[in-house]
Amino acid sequence: MIERDPRPYFTLSNEMPKNAKIRRLTDAAFRLFVELLADCNQYRTDGLVTPHDLNVRGVKAGKELVAAGLVDEVQKGEYVIHDYLKHQKSRKDLSDLSAARSEAASFGNHERHHVKKRIVKAGCPHCPTETGEF
Repeated sequence: MIERDPRPYFTLSNEMPKNAKIRRLTDAAFRLFVELLADCNQYRTDGLVTPHDLNVRGVKAGKELVAAGLVDEVQKGEYVIHDYLKHQKSRKDLSDLSAARSEAASFGNHERHHVKKRIVKAGCPHCPTETGEF
């Protein structure tokens, strides 16, 4: 079985580089767009972008993303990546996924360290509490 890469990731479609909005971008604006996607995923912002982040590669690149329709100004000085939640997991989705993985890991550890060794451990949320046996 191949182990999956545990690092967080965001989704890019195979067609993304062929999109007219993307093909027209300068290299700096393209790189900024990918960095913004990564930052929004890592910090779970649901696509919200600060003016500082939008201009981290220069004001020109940020303005280019807004002009191309890839970043929308929702209020004065507040920006969001266009259709971010249509293509990426939301903060809630990522939290739910993390909780599910944590629960699965907890149960796997219980199976490995308690059930297989037939050990009942007080405080383990998976161990039986009444009979004390598996």
